[in-house]
Amino acid sequence: MLMLVVLMLGQSTGVAATPAAPPSCQAAWAQAGNVWERAKRPELLRYCEVVGSARAKLSSGHTAVKAGLDLAREAERVLADRAEAFVLEGRALMALGDGQQAVTAFRAAVVRDARALDEPIARLAWARALAQTGQLKEAAEAYRILQPWVRELRGADREAAQIEVGIAAMTMGRGGLDDAVSSLRAATRECGNDLHSVAVLALALALDRRGDIAGAREALRMDRSMGDPRDRIEISRAVFALAPSDALAASALALEIAGERAGAHDAWQAAIEADPKGPWTDYARAHVEVDRSAAGWRP
Repeated sequence: MLMLVVLMLGQSTGVAATPAAPPSCQAAWAQAGNVWERAKRPELLRYCEVVGSARAKLSSGHTAVKAGLDLAREAERVLADRAEAFVLEGRALMALGDGQQAVTAFRAAVVRDARALDEPIARLAWARALAQTGQLKEAAEAYRILQPWVRELRGADREAAQIEVGIAAMTMGRGGLDDAVSSLRAATRECGNDLHSVAVLALALALDRRGDIAGAREALRMDRSMGDPRDRIEISRAVFALAPSDALAASALALEIAGERAGAHDAWQAAIEADPKGPWTDYARAHVEVDRSAAGWRP
């Protein structure tokens, strides 16, 4: 009889009773006691089934994100005291572009479990949501924590995250430049298509800020597909959500090196106006002054 109950439970829970189960469900099963105690909590079985389905939807591509969101919210209704469903809700909302609600869901998850965002894909979505909603200091810290785990991400998330982590490091001022250069060099090796050009632009900016002007020029010259840097930045502006002024500064530097003084001057001025009290305002002003001097400008 006991063997029959075990078999029935294993079949009914699907993902929950397997090593591939969501982390919170694995912990729940470990804490649930013997098989009779598990049988007393059918809502736990249902929760784990729904959470497992939500995770699968979010892993299968953008077309299934709305279904994943609906499943995450269903899981919250089944058991509201667990974090996993709120993390999945936050990931889905961020994928749908709703950073504000995503932040709310992620904060609800952390209230229930301080380590709810330890998974790299969740940490990335959390950092992006904070950046999108203007909570920049917290976003920079989230990216700093994510940095050692970027390589565990997959595909486009991994490529974009390499750039985002590098930009986040630059928001720390000169003390973050070494980390920024390291992350952005990795991004130039791994990113393809439009993101590669964005990674090159960001790397050149980091190198120039570090005083390696020759390295910045070389990085830009090696990217033969650059085209107008402003177009490249516009295509992938989301990666600069944490520091929009850096998008302007990267474009300005590329235009300056290409000899397009008027466009560079306007972009440097826009970068200053976008972040007049930021860590790189004096750096941008120095470029404006050099440009004016070269052009014969007089006050």
